[in-house]
Amino acid sequence: MKISLPLKLGITVIVIFGLLAIGMVLWKPMKVRYYAAKLHSEDIKIRQHAARILLNLVTEGPKDRGTNRPVFNYYTDRYDPKDVKKRMKVVDELCDCGDKGKAVMKEIFRNWCRSPSQQSKIPPGTLTLENGSKVEIKSLYVDKFEVTMEKCCVYQSCTGLSSGFTEVLLDNIRLECYQVQVGKETFLYHEMLNPRSNITWHDAKAYADWLGMRLPTEYEWEYAARAGSTGKYCFGDNDSLLNEYAWYISNSSHKLHPVGQKAPNNWGVYDVHGNVYEYTHDSKIFADNGAPITPGCTIWIARLGGCCLSLEPQCSLSAKYGYLGTLYDIGFRCVRDP
Repeated sequence: MKISLPLKLGITVIVIFGLLAIGMVLWKPMKVRYYAAKLHSEDIKIRQHAARILLNLVTEGPKDRGTNRPVFNYYTDRYDPKDVKKRMKVVDELCDCGDKGKAVMKEIFRNWCRSPSQQSKIPPGTLTLENGSKVEIKSLYVDKFEVTMEKCCVYQSCTGLSSGFTEVLLDNIRLECYQVQVGKETFLYHEMLNPRSNITWHDAKAYADWLGMRLPTEYEWEYAARAGSTGKYCFGDNDSLLNEYAWYISNSSHKLHPVGQKAPNNWGVYDVHGNVYEYTHDSKIFADNGAPITPGCTIWIARLGGCCLSLEPQCSLSAKYGYLGTLYDIGFRCVRDP
């Protein structure tokens, strides 16, 4: 049967449009696979170019399975939990890819901060105060470590805060790092695992909010720090054991030390004694009789457990202090509800 010319043209048009439709359907997955392979290049410029292409294909959230998932998976695998230098290289590389890269970095960082390596789940229970009254505490997740210089650097890199910066030198890598005080400081690589200090309560709270967490209440902090202990310390009342659990005036050389080097309490929480005092969510400190510890001050924030400059009595878990502004020896840790 002879096919007329108009029919041939019609069939040709249908075939062409069909092929175009198939190509459009297959084009994006093929492009994703191509650039996903480029992420594994040894050349940082090729990796970043591939990441930017994939990020610009995103039509959903930071972990869009079609386009952004390769970026998320690749950089998650490279985010080495045992090597701060490798982690900071990932931060630098992803945040250089713009806002979408920062969104992926935030998701990777948030997942890491919530992982079992970084947080302990605290069981519900009752905290008995010094005056004998009792406070019921719900279950919550608590940071195992005080928030470090590194973690605040990630926060600043992802948010681009303009409230002051710190230059961080990691070999030939130069990163800007979050700093609440005006001026410039230089932190060496080995200091990145030190607790973040010289930070205001409001900036500590902003960091916690950014991660979907919060600062602990005074009672939550003490309950988590005690881990069932009813003594002065998380390990009881034996002063001779304090050296195993805390950096304080007798062993700290009057300086901060990397987190997690001393023994943890029974719930896996480190540095609840010494190193830095820690902020809590409470805006005022009261004695057990309900009176302000120091009258006449407008804002008081509770910090407990002592610091690297504390004497033994100041490392007690029931010790309370109030300050305004920032100090060298004040840091924080975060909690979140299950």
